[in-house]
Amino acid sequence: MMVKKPASLLAVATRSGRGRYYGLPGETMALPGAPPGREPEPGLDGRIVRIAVPSLFALALDPILNVVDTAFVGLGGGGAAPLAAVSASTSFFGFVFACTNCFASAGTPLVAAELKPGGGGEAGALALGSSIVRSALLVGVVLALAAEAVSGPAMDLFAPAYELHGAAVDFSRLRALSAPAVVAAAALNGSLRGLGDASSALKAASLAAVVNVLLDIALIYGLGMNPNGAAIATACAEYAAAAYLGAVFLSRRRALGGDVAAAEAALDPGAGASTFATAAAYTLVRTASLQIFLAATTAYIGTASADPAAELAAHLVLKQFYLVLSFATDALAVAAQQLVASAPDAAAARAVARRLLAWGLVVGVVFAAALYVAPPQLLTSDAAVAAAAEDELRRVVAPLQVLSSLVFVGDGVLQGSRDFTFEAYAVSAAALVAAATLFAPVDGRDALSAAWDAIAVLNGCRFFAFAYRFYARGPLVARAEDGDAEGKV
Repeated sequence: MMVKKPASLLAVATRSGRGRYYGLPGETMALPGAPPGREPEPGLDGRIVRIAVPSLFALALDPILNVVDTAFVGLGGGGAAPLAAVSASTSFFGFVFACTNCFASAGTPLVAAELKPGGGGEAGALALGSSIVRSALLVGVVLALAAEAVSGPAMDLFAPAYELHGAAVDFSRLRALSAPAVVAAAALNGSLRGLGDASSALKAASLAAVVNVLLDIALIYGLGMNPNGAAIATACAEYAAAAYLGAVFLSRRRALGGDVAAAEAALDPGAGASTFATAAAYTLVRTASLQIFLAATTAYIGTASADPAAELAAHLVLKQFYLVLSFATDALAVAAQQLVASAPDAAAARAVARRLLAWGLVVGVVFAAALYVAPPQLLTSDAAVAAAAEDELRRVVAPLQVLSSLVFVGDGVLQGSRDFTFEAYAVSAAALVAAATLFAPVDGRDALSAAWDAIAVLNGCRFFAFAYRFYARGPLVARAEDGDAEGKV
């Protein structure tokens, strides 16, 4: 059977245009300014749900495992020190793992593009997915080795206090073992979503949660391995999720037999490297700016706090509440990426964006209300840690959910309209402003309050940047399909 030669990973990304905006092949977008009164198409809410719900489980897997670990470590005895060690380590790995999200975010549209007319079909899609997964595994192994090597110096920054440093280093070295699984699972999720499989992420997340809870019980409560038992449990859970996703992916390869091998042999690895690398670089700049700032908040608490153990532990509790709920609205951003990018014209894209922003507002209000009544004691049995976390939960973290939800959906709208360059610069500038707030001296303010004030400033700046782009000039562009013309926003 003849197999149509699929485009390379790089060629798919560049098939539809050049320059600042990096869209999916076969899509057109009109200039902003079309009549704004168009209503969202019937069934749009259903499409949003079908994209967002599976994406939620794929995005939230690692944070959910961190929340489970936080609860077991916080309730497993030992006071604030074990939680503080986990806080320092998870901030470090949050930065490391977040920078590899491109495997999921790029994998979905690249694989899906091969299923369109003129692509390589399912065999070509599986060949591309296989290439993405192999690259992810290589990156994961390198990350694991690098993280093992730098765990000591990294914890010098995040947990310099003598009583915390050793536990944080031990936890980090065990946590680093999961890097290949984390990156591979991201690539597999992206590839399977591109193939139209939205359910495997939910099944993998469920499997990982069960494995993590069972091992936490056995290792922390049964063997007293607090907090290292949590690191081992999380690593095993992430390998279980990656193994399940890998089995699903391989079963689809086997179903097509030699067609996939023929498609792999026909791959052209060299086309379009410069354009793809530029788009990826802007995405990496955005992610790295956010993660460096968030890591800086933890490092600041560890070095500037009068009670680093209690405040680092409280910071971890607050982050787990904030991050898990944030991933629910980040799933709406995934829907925005796909639905805005595939809209037939600017009016339709703006109607989709407005509906998604309305979803984000509703979700943000619901989550804010939930956090106002959520007790920090869910994640810690230490009275001092719970008291510190409760103050910030009510003061900043709960009300911030409304603004953050709009920010995350706005990110998806910008990405769906190929405005990666603006987004990278806007997020970097917001991080710099927030960092200035973090280190600004304020009488009577403790380190934990300074960190969450700065996070609020970060999201405030990001929201105003998006509002300017969407309402003042619009994030949408016009592009000619042959790549010879590009509209400017």
